[in-house]
Amino acid sequence: MRKLIYFPLILFMLLSGCSQPTQQSTVTRTPTQRSAYKLPPTWTPTGFLQPSKTSTQPVKLTFTPLPSVTPLPPTRTISPTLDLPIQQVTSTVKPTLVQDCDTWTMEEGVFLHSVPYDEPFSLLPTLIPSVTYQTISYHPTYYQLMLNAKSVGWVDYRLPTVKTEGSGCSNLPLDDREIVQFSNLCFFTTDNRSVDVYRDQELTVYADTISGINAHRILLRYEDVYYANDGTGTPNFFIDASQVRIFGACGSVPRAGEIIVETWLWSQPNAQFSEKLALMPDGAQIAVQEGPVQGPKPPDANGSGYWYFVMEAWNQDNAPHGWIWSSFFNFE
Repeated sequence: MRKLIYFPLILFMLLSGCSQPTQQSTVTRTPTQRSAYKLPPTWTPTGFLQPSKTSTQPVKLTFTPLPSVTPLPPTRTISPTLDLPIQQVTSTVKPTLVQDCDTWTMEEGVFLHSVPYDEPFSLLPTLIPSVTYQTISYHPTYYQLMLNAKSVGWVDYRLPTVKTEGSGCSNLPLDDREIVQFSNLCFFTTDNRSVDVYRDQELTVYADTISGINAHRILLRYEDVYYANDGTGTPNFFIDASQVRIFGACGSVPRAGEIIVETWLWSQPNAQFSEKLALMPDGAQIAVQEGPVQGPKPPDANGSGYWYFVMEAWNQDNAPHGWIWSSFFNFE
């Protein structure tokens, strides 16, 4: 009976021992490595950083004191790499000198002249304010100027707005040419005949009689009359064009005209892209400088025509000047 009780136990133990492998093998498992996640280049992990154990201190910059600056001699060339930087200051008194003798103005409207004489009916460029011009010669009451190595004309240095300075101004060469020696002017002579001159363009008010071979400068030309002087202070006069012989640059003399319909002077020969400069009344006398120039007519013009550049003839103080359409004036 007791043997029967132990028999199942012995049988269980025998079966359990048979299930074990005769040779035990060891298996090593290598954990799978995950690829690192690349962060975008603009991402900064500030929210995940551990606070620094050392406190951050502001950076202290050390400045080396600059040496004292003394004025440089005028002939020294400043080097952009060796010399101290110099602050640029805009002067309201005069511009920087660039030559031995410089002329400049701080005002608008200072006219240049093509010759060292008064040119009452010629419109020439004006001096550019705050720009220095090289003074190269002088004539009584006038300086000859250059800009960018080119002669630009003459300026009356007696004007209070014209300034000149430089060590070479006292050594300027004198241009002592007579007025007839300037090739860009127009003259006439009576060729030793006696010719009457007048005070009006209609040749009705007698002024004087001239003769000889002297040259007289023509300032303004009408259809058959010249307005002239001799360039030596003689009062201006009118003379019959058929009584004299002309020579010189006579094509550049302004031609006289008269406004026949009130109109505007424009800044350009195109009213659409220009501005109104001055209102010219009916009967105003003008000196025609340039033209004819083609372009679209102004809105108040009728018929075809051309543009001409003109100035008011007998108003020498800031005389109005600009472009006008040909149907608004007549040549005289």
